[in-house]
Amino acid sequence: KKLESFNDFDAFLQVGTHAIINSEMFKHYCFTDMTIVQVVSSPIAKDFAAGKLDKSQHAEAIEAQRVIFESCEAIFVNSHWTKNSIVNDYHIEPDKVNVVGVGVSLPLQPLPQRKKESHNVVFIGRNWDRKGGPMLVEALSLVRKKFKDATLTAIGCNPRINNENVQVLGALDKRITSDMETIERALADAAVLCVPSV
Repeated sequence: KKLESFNDFDAFLQVGTHAIINSEMFKHYCFTDMTIVQVVSSPIAKDFAAGKLDKSQHAEAIEAQRVIFESCEAIFVNSHWTKNSIVNDYHIEPDKVNVVGVGVSLPLQPLPQRKKESHNVVFIGRNWDRKGGPMLVEALSLVRKKFKDATLTAIGCNPRINNENVQVLGALDKRITSDMETIERALADAAVLCVPSV
């Protein structure tokens, strides 16, 4: 109803698939990082609201998500894994689903020059466990066999890690200039941003 009260736009982007939009007045796009089918089959399903539903509620949620996908002009996802679920589990045309990847929502501006060649991996996320932080620490020991100077920098969370090759910068607020500069420096000095969500 609120969308229909606006009259100065032609399209909108829905982030997530939590509401069915019943309007043909404007073009509708959505972004999602996971389908209900994926949530239900996940080993950590209990961590998501949809994972706590019973079988009939799962079916209802899956059907609602299918309706949303069908109503969209295009669907944007962060991975081929999610695209494959939308195409195979929801029978949506592959051309309608666009893998756009994932990244950090920072202002579009050039990062500072990298100081030197880097083998640092940056992790940015609030939920260390669910976003795969422990796996990254394990992977770091394997990476260090080839790159002796490999390190990991964690931003956005405060995990207790007893590893001299891991730097925890904690929660940073990009609205604070000094915090933003710290984030930019960490990204500029990194070899890769890695957030291997479980």
